[in-house]
Amino acid sequence: PNFTGDLKKGVLFSALSGVSYAALFVVLDLASPESGHWPMVSQRLVGFGVFAFLSKRATVSIFPDRRAIGLASLGAFWGGLGALSFLYGLQHGDLAPVAAAGTQYAAVTVACGWLFRGETLRLWQWLGLLGTMGSLTLIVFG
Repeated sequence: PNFTGDLKKGVLFSALSGVSYAALFVVLDLASPESGHWPMVSQRLVGFGVFAFLSKRATVSIFPDRRAIGLASLGAFWGGLGALSFLYGLQHGDLAPVAAAGTQYAAVTVACGWLFRGETLRLWQWLGLLGTMGSLTLIVFG
């Protein structure tokens, strides 16, 4: 990483994201399998509503620029598939291993950045990735 921009704000929003996702995972785990995928659908609708409200207040377009619709749709497809798969996993498995395995997207994203975008990883970042894989193994199989 280049450590540019407002690092404090980035860390603050990342921490808020982590706490929010943890709360989401626990609430989704409480939903019965009979509810199907509706807990995730409603979560996405509420997220869109909040985003639309904030966008209008900031006079930013709610929808992407016409040139970005394809990429935005592709991201929405994969994000939706991941979210629904996570919910399906929670409905059929225990919270701890499902949450641990489901949240490995960060490590996979870093690895894909190295593999496909040519991003440089320092030694301690490689060690962090290995540590993440090790801790995941302990949580899931431990």
